[in-house]
Amino acid sequence: MILGKVRGTILLFCSLIAAPAIAQFHNGENLRRVLFEMGSHSVNLDGYMLDYSVDLEVPDVKYRRWVDLTKFDYETISPIRLQMNKGKKEYYFNVVRSDLFYEETIPYLNFETWVRKEHPNTRWPLELDENTKSIEDSLRIAVPNISEITRFEFDDDGQKRTVVELQRFTMGHDNRIEVEKFRRYFLAYANELGCVGAEA
Repeated sequence: MILGKVRGTILLFCSLIAAPAIAQFHNGENLRRVLFEMGSHSVNLDGYMLDYSVDLEVPDVKYRRWVDLTKFDYETISPIRLQMNKGKKEYYFNVVRSDLFYEETIPYLNFETWVRKEHPNTRWPLELDENTKSIEDSLRIAVPNISEITRFEFDDDGQKRTVVELQRFTMGHDNRIEVEKFRRYFLAYANELGCVGAEA
């Protein structure tokens, strides 16, 4: 089975035979703490899976984000860069998803193709429309491993839409110091997990 092969690859690429548990706990707590400092809430870190919530400035819009820390090629991590986002400065970095886990994304890619064929005018997942609910319901059937994939789940006043991060993980904030701290602890925790190229 594809999922069986993927799980086997995870063990090869990112060994969960970690360094001392105390160091791992310390790095994990630092990672959680900096997310709280950046304005996130409901931050969880369970082994290799990080998830947290953010309330956006737009009324009644929020998202929850899940990040599988084992799925990145840490040797591709970028330096911190500056961009303008809606007229405001934003500091960010990104890291590319490892090609070793391409098979895991095939069901989602097939689902996206189906959506474009069945709903050619939809703006899902970027915007809500009359098809969003039925598409989201179909997503969970067509992609049973969706809970294992790095993604956003937006909540627009009770209406859900899922945005999968297929190519890279990006973290941005208007405070450069907070982004620097997140990047440092992000790498340190991944290194404790044994992820290749994650030396802080």
